[in-house]
Amino acid sequence: MPHYSALIEDDRYTVPTLVLFEAPGEAEACRIALGHLHESDHHRAVELVLDERPILHRRKDGLGAGEPAH
Repeated sequence: MPHYSALIEDDRYTVPTLVLFEAPGEAEACRIALGHLHESDHHRAVELVLDERPILHRRKDGLGAGEPAH
């Protein structure tokens, strides 16, 4: 199963939080990453990466919003 990295921007910290997880595919990984984005009002953005390849970048404020990069 692929190992994904999610970097979560949080307005309480200057450095993004790194979350590592496994998912059976990119669609499920995107769902998990977006779940992390919405689990706290302090979370401002999430970037999902697989093998140094960006998969998703989403911001709550709409700036830099991106769809999965397939």
